[in-house]
Amino acid sequence: MKEPLTGLEAACLDALELFREHDEDPRTLLAALLDGQATDTIVRLDLHDLLSAGYFTRHDTVSEVALQELAVEMASSGPIIVMTEGTTDARFLKRGLQIVAPDLAGYFTFLDPDAKAAGGAPELVKSLRAFAAAGIMNRVIALVDNDAAGRQAVNTLSSAPLPGRFKVCLLPDLDYVKDYPTLGPTGDTRYDINGRACSVEFYFGLDCLLTASGDPFPVRWTGYNNAINEYQGELVPRDKKTVQERIDQMLTSAEAGGSSLDDRWDAMRKIAQTIIAAAES
Repeated sequence: MKEPLTGLEAACLDALELFREHDEDPRTLLAALLDGQATDTIVRLDLHDLLSAGYFTRHDTVSEVALQELAVEMASSGPIIVMTEGTTDARFLKRGLQIVAPDLAGYFTFLDPDAKAAGGAPELVKSLRAFAAAGIMNRVIALVDNDAAGRQAVNTLSSAPLPGRFKVCLLPDLDYVKDYPTLGPTGDTRYDINGRACSVEFYFGLDCLLTASGDPFPVRWTGYNNAINEYQGELVPRDKKTVQERIDQMLTSAEAGGSSLDDRWDAMRKIAQTIIAAAES
């Protein structure tokens, strides 16, 4: 330059070196250049050098390509959102993950565990589609109950696939519910309720599910799901409330260091492995 630089100009040039030498985000510089411009100012960005170098073709929509690249960057580094069918599910699973996988729990954020939104698999499907339509760039993992409604939700979403950063997972199968008491029109019978009636309440060990007599609280069949040709079952509301209270006590004791992480936590460990595998994929 022929003219000597003022102190402010020299400081600005020094600051620009950050963008040349330290790989700073160029959008920060662009925002600084645009800040304070008149609202009717026309700004043009000359991309001829990039076009000539083959970074894109004349037919590419450059802004869309940039947004796709940003989505990939956000998906790989941003927080991973975990969605569940209900607020109680989110609260229990968030606390359980912090107990069985404390070194990894910080990478996941459970969506509004205190919100009073409508629950259930159909509502979760709607929320996932809304997230996808809104262009949410974070990785999203949806955990659905291992029951008939959950399996139908997985089938529904597979018929019109979500973006690759969205994963939908059934809660894992459990060994101790393969011969479980159920109530139905034909009386008391025992069935494998994996894929039929396993909500989150079944994933904190069999002890939480036992009555005073030592038998598990039975599952009541509530209807036939024509979409997957399977019955849907669930705990009676009164029994479900009792199980949830026991789970809350179990979590509180573990959080206070008052109980060992024995085999009662194996089902929660399976869920943690399911979440981690979905995040890695």
